[in-house]
Amino acid sequence: MEQSGESVTLVLRPDQAHLQSDKAQQQLEASLSAVMNHPVHLTIKTGTEGTTPLELREQLYSQKLAGAIENINNDPNIQFICQRFAARVDEDSIRPL
Repeated sequence: MEQSGESVTLVLRPDQAHLQSDKAQQQLEASLSAVMNHPVHLTIKTGTEGTTPLELREQLYSQKLAGAIENINNDPNIQFICQRFAARVDEDSIRPL
């Protein structure tokens, strides 16, 4: 998102371009105007610059997952069980909290 005065520009990923319609843009423009308490002129373009909220969420999840896997693998109790019973950790089953 880029904002300059009353102009707001949003970037839509090329694989999501089918979501762009005049009706959707008008609804979004009205909602932004209500939230910002002033008229907004909305422009939507297709591109790859910036980070979308979904991409940011995926990055954060990946970081948490990597931390969870590291914590499980470094846990002395888990290491003991793996050594004692020839067990293995199924890393695909690990989910961060």
